[in-house]
Amino acid sequence: MEKLLWWSWGVGRVFGAKVSIHWSVLLLLAVLAFVGDGGLVLGLALMMSIFIHELAHLLVGKHYGHIASSLTMYALGGLTEFDEE
Repeated sequence: MEKLLWWSWGVGRVFGAKVSIHWSVLLLLAVLAFVGDGGLVLGLALMMSIFIHELAHLLVGKHYGHIASSLTMYALGGLTEFDEE
């Protein structure tokens, strides 16, 4: 069940699920890089916390026997898609 959109880029796999980054993440990081005073570091910390949150969804789903097909990172959130409901 591939639902990756053309405006997101695959960057690898984690626990069998494809990980992709939406273009909005790159836009947010670019904007924060020009803010100064650690804006880029703040943006990277935000992305890492969102990734860890989505990874937790993936692991809890795996614990209950669900198979995650993809994990997509967006600027202000993420989405973990499972094969079944």
